[in-house]
Amino acid sequence: MSKSLKVGLLVVGLVVVGVIAIWGRNYYNTTYVGHDYYVRVPSSQSTEIEAWLSGDTEEVRGHRYKLMAWNEDGEARIVEFDIMDNLEEITSEAQLLQPNEFLRIHASEERVISWERIAETDVPEVTLKYILESHE
Repeated sequence: MSKSLKVGLLVVGLVVVGVIAIWGRNYYNTTYVGHDYYVRVPSSQSTEIEAWLSGDTEEVRGHRYKLMAWNEDGEARIVEFDIMDNLEEITSEAQLLQPNEFLRIHASEERVISWERIAETDVPEVTLKYILESHE
């Protein structure tokens, strides 16, 4: 094998590795690197336990949410996530989100990474203003 062919293959290999690394970094950042958003569960939010198929065969119980959330800069976005019984059996509507609860949602560009119930006093003041204005 000639020296120029070896150099050419090395360059092509490095370009391929570089492209894969850039793609992987972008995928990781858009899927797993998140920011905090805050939401107040609407007073009209249903607390009814629903059932749906996970995949094609397994029935799960819980509730699907699609809520408007705000970050500290006042930017709004829709967040979607489920509370379902794959980790803990949903046996009571009290396990679901309740109307007027406040949440901190950690979300990437692609998905909700985590969420937690918080007190109204834990919502940043500037963000609370946006939340309360949207519920008037």
